[in-house]
Amino acid sequence: MYSIYHFFAYLVHVRGRFQFVPNLTRYPFPSQPMSYQGKGDFPSLALRMNPGGDPPGGELIGLKNSRSYSIPLFRSHVPSGAMSIDSLGHDKANEIYKSMKAAGEEAESMLVREVYYLIRGKRLCYTKVCLVHGSFFETVKTEQVVRLALVQALSDCMGEDKRAISPELMDLLSRAMAQEVISQQFRRVKNASVAFRLEVDTDVIKKANILDPDYFPAIRDDTINLIIPYGMDEEFRERRRHLKSVLTKEEWAAARKLIIKHPMNGDFFVLSYAL
Repeated sequence: MYSIYHFFAYLVHVRGRFQFVPNLTRYPFPSQPMSYQGKGDFPSLALRMNPGGDPPGGELIGLKNSRSYSIPLFRSHVPSGAMSIDSLGHDKANEIYKSMKAAGEEAESMLVREVYYLIRGKRLCYTKVCLVHGSFFETVKTEQVVRLALVQALSDCMGEDKRAISPELMDLLSRAMAQEVISQQFRRVKNASVAFRLEVDTDVIKKANILDPDYFPAIRDDTINLIIPYGMDEEFRERRRHLKSVLTKEEWAAARKLIIKHPMNGDFFVLSYAL
């Protein structure tokens, strides 16, 4: 059995290494717990599924390495707490499905996967490592983010002429184009020697940057942190139970446990260890 909780337990065991590895995206994570390991864009890793297991595993992980306390761009997707492999585009999805099937998984049995990002930032001689649930960055649903950004772009391009398009037509165009961007489908034009697709890059604004000490001072220098949604509900109790099951009593007791408030997205629970 393997899951994001086992993955974090592994990170805790080897946490001292993350101050010194040159680039987190090239770190040699163990291959046995993985059903997919990418070489660049998202996802960087996919954990093996446990069909019918508790927890089911299968999480997608993006690796982000920064030489500062800023977060690099999210390439070719908008970060979210869960997403389907198919939403990553036809070519990428096929690559992932092929790897998962080679690993003995029936990938289609879990259409929607939880998403996490492992982010390592360095500033001067200090290091912060955060394994953060994708919902931390999902204050507005992906389709709405893309659609409303396209409305802004269309309005800017039209300038004074934007009154010529009715709000209904603007809404129809933006919804259609949003699906085009999200699908990342290549379009082939007759007699053209190239294929073209629209891609999305996403930049985290300053007040949602988990590495920024001005907004999240509780995330200390030289620490590794798990950051998950917090609430007085069964979902959080299950997450907490899974964490306690993969960590030793000593490891659980040694962790700093705190609640941080996202300025736009509620509360998050942090489990923090010194590197």
